[in-house]
Amino acid sequence: MKSLLTRLLFLLSCLASIHSDAQATNLLIEDFENPDFSSGTVDPAFPGWTFINTIRSHKGGSIYPSSANQVIDYEYTNEQAYYDLNHVWGASNVYILQMNATPKSWSGSSIRYINPSIRDEDNDVLWSTTTLLPTYNDFNFGTSNWSSIQTFSYVVPATLFSGNAAANLRINLMSSGGRGIYMDNIIFYEQDVTADATPPTPDPPTWSVIPTEEDFVNTTMTADFAYDNPYGVEYFFENVTAGTNSGWHGNVYAHIWGETNLTPSTNYTYRFKVRDKSPNQNETGWSATTNLVMSPSDTTPPTPDPMTWSIEPMVVDDINIYMVASTATDPYLGVEYFFENTTAGSNSGWQSDTTWTELYLDVETENSYRVKARDLSPNANETAWSAIGNITIPSPNVSGELLISGNFQTPILSHGTDASTYFAGWTLSSGAKTRNANNNSDVPGDQAIPNQVIQLELDSTIITYDSNHQWAADDEYLLTLNASPMSWSGASTRYLAPSLLQQDNTILWSSSDLMPTYNNFGRNPWSDNVNLTYTYTIEASSFATGTPGQPLRLKIDSTSQRGVYIDNIVFKKIIPVIPGTIFRVK
Repeated sequence: MKSLLTRLLFLLSCLASIHSDAQATNLLIEDFENPDFSSGTVDPAFPGWTFINTIRSHKGGSIYPSSANQVIDYEYTNEQAYYDLNHVWGASNVYILQMNATPKSWSGSSIRYINPSIRDEDNDVLWSTTTLLPTYNDFNFGTSNWSSIQTFSYVVPATLFSGNAAANLRINLMSSGGRGIYMDNIIFYEQDVTADATPPTPDPPTWSVIPTEEDFVNTTMTADFAYDNPYGVEYFFENVTAGTNSGWHGNVYAHIWGETNLTPSTNYTYRFKVRDKSPNQNETGWSATTNLVMSPSDTTPPTPDPMTWSIEPMVVDDINIYMVASTATDPYLGVEYFFENTTAGSNSGWQSDTTWTELYLDVETENSYRVKARDLSPNANETAWSAIGNITIPSPNVSGELLISGNFQTPILSHGTDASTYFAGWTLSSGAKTRNANNNSDVPGDQAIPNQVIQLELDSTIITYDSNHQWAADDEYLLTLNASPMSWSGASTRYLAPSLLQQDNTILWSSSDLMPTYNNFGRNPWSDNVNLTYTYTIEASSFATGTPGQPLRLKIDSTSQRGVYIDNIVFKKIIPVIPGTIFRVK
């Protein structure tokens, strides 16, 4: 708790500031220091105050001006503290309300507000406002005094009131938005506001951060906090060269300003001034001027120029083409990439990713790809195109109509992501997660791409795909997929259990196949171990149940010990081979 001398000095400083320029009648000065409560006391009994909801006393740690100071803690949102005054208001009165408030450190990025109001003794609102608090930013808790950005002053003429001028007043202090606010040093008085003729301090004002260039054509600048007790201040920035300005602003971030779309290689001169919010609006002099010369326009594209390939276009999963551009660099800003299939006229659009996969392409057709990069400067400087990368998807071993395909390579997700909502057409139950060869050493496939698979983490984890294909009694299907046990519990027995159903869940066909025990399969191509590739020829004539004409559902499951990787699912309707016929996968 503050010592008696410290509290006396605080009260004297408040009275000095109140009476410095005008006559005043003090109605409320509260620093919440007496009585002294244990930190965290709910609804502390400060004389004259009533608290609604969970307001606590607080001291120690992140408060001002030191850990010995006691404040009130608005722990939740929409809390209230009010004080009934023995003061009858009149229509010609003018009041000053001042307080300190700051967000708590937890949930530091939350948006929080204080909502002070003046009410009558029947709780009818005469005047109210809502003020945004700064987001939490350390604020030198425990080592500094309350700053201008945490000090709030309101000049309230009673001409704004609507109500009974014969009623006593009530000061009501609420919070809203995110929870967690400290409040302290409530001052309320009646004052002759016409007497203030003193501008804010310092006069002239000073720079905290002189104008600085951002991204070639933008500027930002910050003023040192200015003070005016009790009215508060507004800031006015000016670009003398361009004749532009900020206008007068007095919100919580008014001491910060910036401009956009300025001219490169141009010298701009900036200055600012401050005024108080009294009726006289007393202004300081101008700050020192400061010059900022904008950088020359960026006309240099990223490197390498022309662009190059890290991985030239390659076929994955029979019908998709995957490629990786070299990582481009730019000395100033970021980089984007643009892939183009010059054969089909398709492209990736500008993207930040160096990889692109084009899906479901025709077989036996050569596709030609190129890539370029650009920087993120206003000029969007582009490199020249890379060399052309040509690739042809070969005919599949079995000609047929592709019904279902899943290589789970697009989009690339963070390792261990719940995959239930990311792969179009697929329904993945609880425990289906993405894993990739770059992060898990037991995932088969290329580590550089990296290969991404679906993990069936639990016995109950399944993946399904509903096709719009309606089966016929003479249909024949081909199902291929890759599956591998995970390394943990490597000696356990696991079974792969694919099945084909109608979409009313009638089972048409199913299989259960013993998987090999784990034997260092990770980061090796699937093709390195024939036991990890499963192929099924399924004849509809063998279906014991079901109704032809119903759409199909493919289901992939595992049984016995949990922990299986699934990849590269292809389900086709086989088309009889007729000599001389050219087939395409569609």
